Amino acid sequence: MPDSPATSRGWGPLLFSAPFGPYFWGKILWTVGIWVHSVVVAILAFEITESALFVGAVTAAQFLPQLLFTPIAGATADRGNVKRQIVAGRILSAVGSVGLAVGVFLVDEVHPAAILLSSLCVGLGLVTGGPAIQSIVPSLVRPEELADAVALNSMPLLVARAAAPAIGAIIYSTLGVGPALLVAGAGSLSFAAAMWLIKVPDPTPSADGDSSIRAGWQFVRRNRVVATLLLGVTAVGFGADPSMTLTPSIADDLGGGAALVGWLGSVFGVGSALGFAFLRLLRSRLHDHGLAPLGLATMAASLVLLAVSSTTWLAMAGFALGGVGMTLSLTSLTTLLHEACPDHVRGRVMAYWLMGFIGSRPLAGALDGLLADYVSVEAALSAIAAITAVGAVLCRPSRIRAGAAVGQPATAAEAAANPAR
Repeated sequence: MPDSPATSRGWGPLLFSAPFGPYFWGKILWTVGIWVHSVVVAILAFEITESALFVGAVTAAQFLPQLLFTPIAGATADRGNVKRQIVAGRILSAVGSVGLAVGVFLVDEVHPAAILLSSLCVGLGLVTGGPAIQSIVPSLVRPEELADAVALNSMPLLVARAAAPAIGAIIYSTLGVGPALLVAGAGSLSFAAAMWLIKVPDPTPSADGDSSIRAGWQFVRRNRVVATLLLGVTAVGFGADPSMTLTPSIADDLGGGAALVGWLGSVFGVGSALGFAFLRLLRSRLHDHGLAPLGLATMAASLVLLAVSSTTWLAMAGFALGGVGMTLSLTSLTTLLHEACPDHVRGRVMAYWLMGFIGSRPLAGALDGLLADYVSVEAALSAIAAITAVGAVLCRPSRIRAGAAVGQPATAAEAAANPAR
């Protein structure tokens, strides 16, 4: 890791210096591409089937690999060769987007199974090197710059949420699904190229050499703070899902089409950017322990607002408020996780981060789709609001601080050696 000066260089120098700069800009292009893919296939799936449940199935296909394979990817990240893992995963995601684009150009009508297969391929790309993308952030900056780096590392997601839905919907409406999917694939390939060109240090191995999935699980299971923070990340994942799975149904109820789907998703991203703009000020007053539950409570309130919305403007206000809540909660929870994890287990812990935030999407998407199709959109939003509110209660400052005050195992080896602790 680079030598450490007394203070952080600040956001500007971090964005335009290696190795963090190329990582950051490449990740923006990749994240925009992934969200363009998600929006385009959601619109395409709804237009073909007119079923929110099938849209949920497409979402599940993209994010199901996070539940199945992320622990393996996390353990692999802790063993080294992180750059190759990241590059391979971005290429695989590009294959999923470009492959469906080629199919669209070759046939007149896309079969629903092709959409599912494309999203599954993108999902496999997400999990390949996914934990490595999250775990390398501390190694790209100086120790005192970690909070700034984690905040900046959230920005690609915010930019994508703000811009990608509108970009995807506009390209879909004007040029068609094929060109939109090609844009998505190009984003993934851009990040692969950026990562190939920079030097990425491998993680420091553990003292006992145990980089197994079991050792990582023991660390999480025995560390109350880390486990609670990961539950909070899972609640954020559930709270963010309606902005993808339910936007076609909400837009349809409001009398809109594909363009409104894109705008609703983009408003969520704009709200995320607004949350980022106030992050430093709020962090100085409430600290990360206070911001995490505040953000989750804000997401829950936004979902209640969406459930009672009867106009487009009110729905947009609900999505914007949800975006603010996601930024505050996810950035704070992630910073606290990095601070709580030793380097040699970071990849496996961030694998659980991915399982919580992204891997929860199949469950959230299925729940949203089932309730929207067989009960109502309002019922789906209310159920997700309740889950997010529970996350806010679990991550209250008193619980996090109380857990940190208790003697926690400092390493995965210690956790495994003290099963009764």
